[in-house]
Amino acid sequence: MYLKVNFTRKFSILGGLDLNMLLNDDAYKLNDGKPAFNSRTRIGYALGIDLGALYFRYRQFKKNNKIVDNWDAHIDQYQLGFKVRLF
Repeated sequence: MYLKVNFTRKFSILGGLDLNMLLNDDAYKLNDGKPAFNSRTRIGYALGIDLGALYFRYRQFKKNNKIVDNWDAHIDQYQLGFKVRLF
């Protein structure tokens, strides 16, 4: 769920919680046949800027796995895109 604040018609910022989950978590197995990833929803956050048709987003969340002592990986994702309104 994001909160978007419009400053002008072509400039806005947004941010909020990001819920996600790995849909095919059972596809990845360790050598002993056990699942490599925990099956659960992950919570992260996202921040972004909209500049008319151009946008930038930064997302960060923590990914848990069972490969080495149940360590956590911090996933950073950067998105740059172009918006087009079809309807």
